[in-house]
Amino acid sequence: MGRTVRWLGAVAAAGTVALSGAGVAAATPAPAVSGYYTGFGSGSSQQLALWSAQDQAYWKASIGGFRRFDCRVTYSNVTGGPYSYSAYVNLYCWRP
Repeated sequence: MGRTVRWLGAVAAAGTVALSGAGVAAATPAPAVSGYYTGFGSGSSQQLALWSAQDQAYWKASIGGFRRFDCRVTYSNVTGGPYSYSAYVNLYCWRP
């Protein structure tokens, strides 16, 4: 009877540690993830071209597992005119 109680106590303690997340696996932090994404766009105004390029870059980043607020525009360029504009955008995304 004494062995059974001790064994059940050990099982309960192990279950508590497993459920709390304590242990070697929880002590190691996950590595940060980062990536660069580009987007191209065009439009009848500079703003539309830039928006379309950013939208494409954010879409690519979302496929990579990033959310919009994980990313920052690091470079953008708009060319063309007066009736048609093209834009290029670089995003850097980082998630801890």
